[in-house]
Amino acid sequence: MDGLLANFRMNAIPDSVFDMELPDYENFLAQRRRLMATKMRDFYFSL
Repeated sequence: MDGLLANFRMNAIPDSVFDMELPDYENFLAQRRRLMATKMRDFYFSL
């Protein structure tokens, strides 16, 4: 399970995906966009 959660973090997948169903897809996308933006910002400022 730890490996799966680490993979989710690496690929900007929200942990809440386990509790989601099909109607939550738009919410999933919004959460993932925020995670991806944070990941890109952090990478940019690490350069």
